[in-house]
Amino acid sequence: MTVYLSGRITGNENWQNEFQQAEEVLIKKGFIVLSPRMITAPLEYEEFMHIDFAMIDICEAVIFLENATSSLGAIRERRYAEAKNKYCIDFKDIDLFKCR
Repeated sequence: MTVYLSGRITGNENWQNEFQQAEEVLIKKGFIVLSPRMITAPLEYEEFMHIDFAMIDICEAVIFLENATSSLGAIRERRYAEAKNKYCIDFKDIDLFKCR
């Protein structure tokens, strides 16, 4: 199952490490993970969001890190994912969700 990883980036100096650690856990569980860490180009905020939404489009689910509730971008991603009828899963609950 392909999933998108969402969490707080803006104002979070440790976001790269947080995302990487979560990606490693998800990959070990059998998920194919798409993540904002894949975007290395120096883009504007809305350009990043556009790419994030495109990644959500091709995923079956979006996994939200604990800090996602304090991120306007992650909140937008949740609303977008819900509108697209994607599974929305909190990372802390990932063991309850089966990778298929």
